[in-house]
Amino acid sequence: MIWTSLIAQGKRQLWMSLLVATLMAVVFYHFARFYQGSPSSWLFTIGWVPISLNWLRAGLNLLYRLDRQPFKNIDVGLASDQVAPGGAFSIELHFETRRATTIRRISAELRCTRQKSTERGRQRSVLDSDERILDENLELAIGAKKEYRVSLPVPRDAPFSYRSMEGKISWTLHVTVDLEGWEELRDELEVAVAPG
Repeated sequence: MIWTSLIAQGKRQLWMSLLVATLMAVVFYHFARFYQGSPSSWLFTIGWVPISLNWLRAGLNLLYRLDRQPFKNIDVGLASDQVAPGGAFSIELHFETRRATTIRRISAELRCTRQKSTERGRQRSVLDSDERILDENLELAIGAKKEYRVSLPVPRDAPFSYRSMEGKISWTLHVTVDLEGWEELRDELEVAVAPG
């Protein structure tokens, strides 16, 4: 089983935002020290205001978002990342809440897209799509645990995954959790459809 987390990406983005703000402050500090005593040093003194506010915003946003995070974990498992036409991708979704929350909708979709390079740029079209709604309007208490299993079939006449300089045919799994009062949690996993 291949596992991924729907909330790990959001946490990484928050930490990266704080790290970038810290890096900017360190670089600015070294520039300010280098030009200390020069006629333009007052610009660096004024520059500390936006630098400090940016660092404070990133830090407070990280603390707030981590504290308000509705889930302890929300993991997506994939039995296999490659199947043959006529087969099916099996997905599991496990989660545990850390605060009471309402889930508007949980869905899983298998999508096949074709991308071609032409003189006018890249053209993208959806060749096949199969979406399953796993649950709707679900109210959860603190510490609630849920598991879902779904199988998304690949049509027997489905095109194989393909990639070249001119274009590609790709198969992707999209898992979406739409929460009330929180941003939509989503993940996209690229899978392969190939001969068995």
